[in-house]
This record gives sequence, structure tokens and C-alpha cells, in this order.
Amino acid sequence: PEPNQSQKEAIENSLNQTISAILGPPGTGKSQTIAALLNEYLERSHTNNPDKPVRILITSFSYNAMFVLIDMLETHKNKQDAPSKISKIDRYFVTSNRNNPSCHSIIVDYNTIKIHQIGSDTPQTHLFTDNKTLEDHLPKDFIMFGNAHQLKKLTQLNDNETGMKAFTNDFGFDLIIVDEASQYPTDHILSIFPLIYQNRYQVRVDKELTIQSPSLIGDVEHPDHQFSKLILVGDHNQLPPVQPIKPPKKLENILGSIYSYYVENHKIKQIQLKTNYRSNEVINQITQNLGFYELLDTFENNIGSTISFDYHSDDVLHKTVFDPNIPILSITHNQQYDSTISLIEAELVVSLVIEYFKLINPTNKSEFSEFWASQLGVVVPHNAQSNLIIQKIYSVLEKDVTYITKDELRNTISQSITSVEKFQGSARDMIICSIAISSKDQLRAEEEFIYGLNRFNVISSRARKKFIFICSQNYLNYLPSDQEMMNSISMIKSVIDNLMTSKIGYEAKILEHGPEYLEIKYKEF
Repeated sequence: PEPNQSQKEAIENSLNQTISAILGPPGTGKSQTIAALLNEYLERSHTNNPDKPVRILITSFSYNAMFVLIDMLETHKNKQDAPSKISKIDRYFVTSNRNNPSCHSIIVDYNTIKIHQIGSDTPQTHLFTDNKTLEDHLPKDFIMFGNAHQLKKLTQLNDNETGMKAFTNDFGFDLIIVDEASQYPTDHILSIFPLIYQNRYQVRVDKELTIQSPSLIGDVEHPDHQFSKLILVGDHNQLPPVQPIKPPKKLENILGSIYSYYVENHKIKQIQLKTNYRSNEVINQITQNLGFYELLDTFENNIGSTISFDYHSDDVLHKTVFDPNIPILSITHNQQYDSTISLIEAELVVSLVIEYFKLINPTNKSEFSEFWASQLGVVVPHNAQSNLIIQKIYSVLEKDVTYITKDELRNTISQSITSVEKFQGSARDMIICSIAISSKDQLRAEEEFIYGLNRFNVISSRARKKFIFICSQNYLNYLPSDQEMMNSISMIKSVIDNLMTSKIGYEAKILEHGPEYLEIKYKEF
């Protein structure tokens, strides 16, 4: 589709800056924006200088993010609904041992590089010398995909004892895009530096030993001076990079993600995408109420998007949850001592999942996989709770689901009942979140983890049509000593109390010890 106004602004800003950022809140079409940006860049490059090669690098912490872009570029269309220019140029994926079936592969070994062309049974092996490099085997215009690890291996060949070189000393990519830059550790950018155009600068120092602004040696307009353009695409209001040791609080913007490093430290200009194409209007209100973003509109076709069945039940919980007019709701209980495992929350989740499964009624392997991959996701903070839920659901379904093996059944279920990190970058029609902690001591021990506002932002924004949040009253009433954490808890509580204004209280027979009082809060369309 044609880029919307905020996407056009982001594209224009990026094409007119040396370093720029695109802030993409959940569901705002970051990948579509990148594809449109690449096509516009290629169109302008060919118009301004048809003979100049166009060399583009796309890197990301996530393989999946790169695969999504590769597939999107394969089918990209122009305004006339014909294959666009960007869909026609060659794409290469840098890897160690696997090939992407939809593009060429550059397979990097210790002392060889193999180029595996699409349609070829075996890759070509190229041994490079001072006179013959990888770029000699690539077309005039191309896009290369690779993560930091593979790019580092590629560039280190220039220092190999064999004398091989992947690139000449004056090689540089014209355009470099870091996708999911908010999950890209700052130090990973070092793998890109050898791939930018190298320009010589001079630095002047005055009598007071004050360093003046560095300046290029020679005329800036001289054709020898070429500059690589760097574009960061991400959202630092979602989960940060996964790192072995968490950076100190005051150094998070430096040692965290490359997005935060440039946007928050160096204040480079970012343009926010402002239309949510994923979620319905009410779920989108959760994202807006967290206060991270400027105006965030809901795509007009999704405003009232809902899960709808011809459904009748006397069960208060099921009747409320599966009401097509209720897209968001919370279920709270009064348990006091749950620590990483909550039996009552496990029973609630299993009850809702099994009921939803019966309503969808998958009848074959394909439909079963689609249910877990697209229609349902269950987010839990700890493996103990997810394993309990998986086992209970497996025990129910194994009796009736006969069109797949037992191992396939368990593995498929496990993929969609997991931590929030596994859901980043994906979406489901219905998302159920189970906090599974009610012990005050455990809440205190894990407050930074389970009350993280970025984490809550990711959890709620995975849902397209329905979001269900299950927790204890202790979780909502917890008072931390830290002011920043207090603000975070207040925002989550505000979503539950101020957005979900309708309320039902009832006693349910869930556990063996007797009835449990549940409070259901919700908001209708």
C-alpha cells in the first residue's frame, strides 16, 4: 500500500540526513516503511546518477526481522501495482551454515566464502586475492543482510593470514539500515564501521588545548568524499537488548541499544510512525495511555476488529471473555502466597484456552498450527508457570487431537505459551497474560521485572482483537519504595482501573479448597 503521511515524513527525513531514526510503535508498519524507503532511495539514486552502484546493508539482532524484510522486498509493488525497482535487485544473506530459500546466500567459513545462488544445488566457492574480492562477484546494485556476528566474520577476512579480502579498502555501503535497533546492542555497531565509507579528517587544537570541530581534509563536494547513510528503525519503549550483564542505570543509554545511544544521547532526529495497523481501537488505547508516544491512530479497517462467535454460555467468565463487544479485560483474584506458580491462574488460563480452542475447532494439522501461531498467545513471566499450563492443556487435547503426533502437539503448544521476549515482533488475535505472583515478598524481589512498563507495552500490544490480563489484587496494590517503579505501577494500575471501567464480581469454583472470589473488569467498544 501507499505509505501514510507519517511514513512519508519518516522516509523523507531519513533520506535527507546522514544519521536518522524511525520510531515505530507496535503495529505501525516498520517493515513496510523500510521497504518503501529502500525503493524511494533506489529510484532517486538511479535518477541522480544512473551509473553509480547502489549498495545497501540491512542488519538486525533478529534473524526473523531480516527474513520478514527479504520476503517483503520480493513482492514489493509500485503505485501502478507492478513489481517495484527494489524487488528486482539481488538480495544476499550472510550466514555460516544455512540458506534462505528466497534470496542468495553468502556462506562465510574460516578461510572461504561461498556464494549460493537461488536455484543452484551447490554453492560456488571463491578464494579471494588482492586482485579479486567478494565485491567483484556481486552485481552493480545489491542488498546484503547479516547480523553483527556474521558481518564481523566477513570483514575480518581482510586481516586473515591468507591475504584474502572480502572488500577493497575504499569499499563502503551507501545505505545502512539497522532494523529492530532498540534490541541491537551498542557494541554491535562496531561490526558495521569497516563497511562505511572511510573519509580522512583533520583535528585542530588551539592554544588552550581545546579540540576544535573536526573537518574533512579536502573539498566536501569532491567526488572522493562519499558518506554512508545510517538509518535506525526501532522502538526504545519496548524490550531492551538481551545482555549477559545488565548495564548500570546511568549507563543504560550508552551500553544499551544503538537506538537509545543515538536518539537519547546524541539527539539525532527521529520521526514517529503514527498509525497502528495491528490492534483494534480499544487495545490501541492501552498503548496510548502508557504515555510513550505522540498521537497514535488506529487504522480505520481495524477500529472495531473483534473475535466473534455465535456463543451462549451460563458461565460468567466465559460469557464475559468471549463477548465480541469486550476487547480488553482483567481478571483478579485474592490469593496471597503465589511465588512463580499460581494454580488458580493456571486453571483460569487453561479454561479460557480450551474454550477458545473448541470455538475455533481446528480439524487438521494446518488449522491447528494456525491457531497457535496466529490466533492465541499466552504470556507468562516464569518457566514454571508456563510448563504447568502447557502440561494441563496437553492433557486435555491429547485425547481428541489425533491428526498430529504427541510430540508435535506438545511442541506446537509450547511455542505459544512462553515469555514476552518470544512474542516481540509477532502478534495474535487473543493474548492472555498470567502474572502468577501474589506473594508480597516475591513481588518486591521481582518488581523491576514484572512491573517494567516497556514489558507491559510489549505484552498488551501483541493483541490484535482481545487482551486478557490475569493477576492478583496484591499485584495491583503493591507499593514500591522506588519513585520510578511507583510511576510504572501507577500506569499499569491506571489501565486496569481507568480504562476498564465496567466490573463484575462473582465466586467461582476453581480450586479444590472452595469458591474463589474473582473480579472481572472490562471495557466495551
